Order: sequence, then structure tokens, then C-alpha cells
Amino acid sequence: MEYTMFYLGMGMIIACALALSPALLLYVKTKKNLHLYICLLLANYLIELVELLYIARFCLPEDIRYFNLIHFPVLRIFTTVSILLLDLLILLQIMDLKFHKSCLLFFAAVALFCAYIAWLPQTLLTIWLFYLPRQICHFGYGIFFLIRRGLEKDETVRKRMERCSFLVLGVFLLSVSILLEDSLLISHIQTYFTDMLSVTERNFSENILWLFIMLCSMVYCVRELEQGGTSAAVSGSALVPGGMRVSGFAPAPGAMRISGSAPASGCMRVSDSMPAPEAAQNSGMETAPEAARFGYLAAVSEEYKFTPREIQILDCILQYKTTAEICEELNISTGTVKTHTHNIYMKVNVKSRQELIRALTETR
Repeated sequence: MEYTMFYLGMGMIIACALALSPALLLYVKTKKNLHLYICLLLANYLIELVELLYIARFCLPEDIRYFNLIHFPVLRIFTTVSILLLDLLILLQIMDLKFHKSCLLFFAAVALFCAYIAWLPQTLLTIWLFYLPRQICHFGYGIFFLIRRGLEKDETVRKRMERCSFLVLGVFLLSVSILLEDSLLISHIQTYFTDMLSVTERNFSENILWLFIMLCSMVYCVRELEQGGTSAAVSGSALVPGGMRVSGFAPAPGAMRISGSAPASGCMRVSDSMPAPEAAQNSGMETAPEAARFGYLAAVSEEYKFTPREIQILDCILQYKTTAEICEELNISTGTVKTHTHNIYMKVNVKSRQELIRALTETR
């Protein structure tokens, strides 16, 4: 039993480290919040796995009853609350929703509940109650995701949620399995099967859940790194975000003004102080692709009579940025983004982001 738990723990740590590596590379490359949350989530799993390996190596060999103790409760409470918070943040990014600070009260309540349970005399029931919030939260996240997926009207967001359904539903089902297995443990039914179900102080389903999340994370991060590293060579035209190709690099004179403070990779900032060509030269954005991008947006602005703020948001939409990312980049509220997005839809006569991108692609 001792060596089995030790080797299993080492294997889990290696798997988590392998999953964390591409996540870190992806975050360094993109600086996106979603990728930061994935890194922090895997880091919390790594901390928990190291803790469990230490327990299996130094606490368990002499007396198997150590299975029924909560070791290092402060660290365990921290990792539990952190994992639940990061799971929610990742889920909100997928659903294109914004995190409300009032949710922090819920996680504070979870931390206080776990602290109270850890302070009580430790029995099988208190151990079960200590880990119960994790399964309940994951169960609630899964239900919330399914409801939002059914109600979501934005086609782009709905398709992104459909792509992530396998991950969310997998976590949901494995959390139910963990809850059932824990219930078998406290009812002593598990003892009629085998002691190997309880491995590394947690149960078998928990280890499957960890491996499932690590594998999904690794696949996602590797794919993102591969897509980000590929660039199509374009001659005679430039690839504009959203898949549109436009020829010619000169912005339409007087159609819009762009300040020189905007980063080349982000949404443009609009100002009335500098013409577009001068802004591009002063900010080092005089390259052909960037000039084509400004020229295209200037032409679109003149055709559909977009306001400067609508052009900013349109630029972000064509780069496939979520509402949350647009809010963060332009420092505006979710309501403001949705209002301007609705106005853009009305002017182009579309109902979703995908239709908007398709309409602008077909007309250019």
C-alpha cells in the first residue's frame, strides 16, 4: 500500500507538471486572463498533490487510520477555495460573463465552513462534510452551465460553450462519482470492496478527475500554442482579424482618427488629436498589415456610419475577443459593450457576432 500510494503520487505530480508547462508558456505568450486562471488552477492541484505525497510518504505507513484525518487544514482550505474560485472564473470566461465581487462572500463562507469542520473532532462524517463543498460547487457549476447554454442567444458564445461541454460535463459527472464514493466510505459499505479505492488520502474518482482536468488542459494549451505559432504568408494583401483580406494599405483620409497610444495587438484607441497615418508612424505601426487593418476599419466606419467607440468594439470583435476581454481592455462596463454591440448589429443588420463577421467578410 505504501509504495503504491508513493508511486501513484509521483506519477500524478509529473502529469500535473507536464500539464502546467504549456499553460505557463501560453500565458506568457498571450497574457490572457483565461490562461492565467488555468495556470493557477494547475498550480493549486500541484500543491495539493505534493501535500498528499508527503502525507502518504511520512504519515500513513505506521497507521492506516491516518486516512481519517485532515492533514494541514489551513493549506487544504486554501487550495479548496482557490480551486473552486478558479473553476468559476474559467467557467465565466467560457460563457462570456463577468465575475461579480459579491461572489467572494460565497467563497468566504465556504472557507469559514471548512475551517469550522476542521476544528471539530475528526470522524468519517466530518471528513465527508469537509470535502462536500467541492462536489456541491462543481455540481452547481455544471447545472448553471447547462442552463446558460440553453438560453444563450449569441451564436459565437454558444458554439464556444458547445466545444467546452465535454470538459464541463466530465467534471460534473466525476464530481457526482466522488460524492457517491465518499458516501460509501462513511457508510462503511466501501470496506466490503477493497482498500485500494482510498488512495493518497482521497478516493479513486478524485484521482480520475485530476487526470481528466490535466489532460484537457494540456490538449487545449498545446493546440492554442500551435495555432498562435502559425502565420500565413500573404502577398499583395493583408489578413485582417476575423479572416478578412483587404488589399491596399492606406487608411481612408478623414474617415477616423487613431491615437498613437494603442498597442498593435489590442483594440485601437480613438482620439480626435491625430490623423490615422501620423498615428501609425508615431507608434511604430506603419507595417502593411496594421495599415490595412486601419484602412479597412476606416472604410467600414464611413460605410456604416459607426461612432468612434463602435469602431473600437468592432475591432475587438473582429479579433474574437470576448465581452469580458473588451471590458478589461477598453476599461468600460459590460452594459456599455453590449449596448454598442447591439448598435453595431442594427447598423449591419445582423443578430450575432458570427453573422457580423460573415457580413463584413462577404462585403469586402
